[in-house]
Amino acid sequence: MKKNFPFHMVTNSPWPIILSFSFMNTLISTVIWIYSSISMFMILNFINSILIMML
Repeated sequence: MKKNFPFHMVTNSPWPIILSFSFMNTLISTVIWIYSSISMFMILNFINSILIMML
């Protein structure tokens, strides 16, 4: 017997958690960049975040 829900059931997706980890890495990379002037990690994580958001 099928249940009728008064709300929309959303399918599970891995993208929110992946994007959350990407934003966390971007934040950590920004802190590293501020203290040691190494911008490579920050740029890579920023690009990674943008690519994940485009999916």
